[in-house]
Amino acid sequence: ALRCRLHGEEHPSTLVAKNNLAYLLAELGEHTRALAMHQALYKLRKARLGETHTDTMASLNNIALVYGYMGQTATALSLHEKNCALRARTLGEDHTSTLLSRRLIAECLGRLGRGEEAVAVLEEVYPLRLAKNGADDGETLNVLFALGENYARVGKREEAYVALFDVCDARARTLGEDHAKTKEAREALARLMKA
Repeated sequence: ALRCRLHGEEHPSTLVAKNNLAYLLAELGEHTRALAMHQALYKLRKARLGETHTDTMASLNNIALVYGYMGQTATALSLHEKNCALRARTLGEDHTSTLLSRRLIAECLGRLGRGEEAVAVLEEVYPLRLAKNGADDGETLNVLFALGENYARVGKREEAYVALFDVCDARARTLGEDHAKTKEAREALARLMKA
């Protein structure tokens, strides 16, 4: 509210503050409020900055994420695909933002029971992310984690085990044993071993 009064509704710092608030609302499970804020930001950024501005594309990504949190995976997938096409055209096929969009597409595909398609996307993205950011990078590990989960979905247990084990090891080493992302990987590996 203070930024709005000081700078105005459309000032870049006000928009960043609103984006951060919407992100926090989504993290707190206030998905309907977060979605409305992200949609308003997207509309404003698209009108003010254009559809292919990085901030506008980030807003579209956030809308897709919230739809995913709400269990509306098909809608999330459609928005991630749109955003990925925009990012690829504007930033390039191998830009980190484009690769992020591709991972998010694959995660949606997996949730929709399209594991083979998800694996195909992730098998393309992982080596690109690995070459750009290295094996211990957080997003590289997110891609490998998604690949491991989708290998498990399609019955490739050995590949799933190797991927998830590597994620557990790297996250424990880089984030610590008690970090939520390390625990997430350990839980996925435990589920795989029980199946």
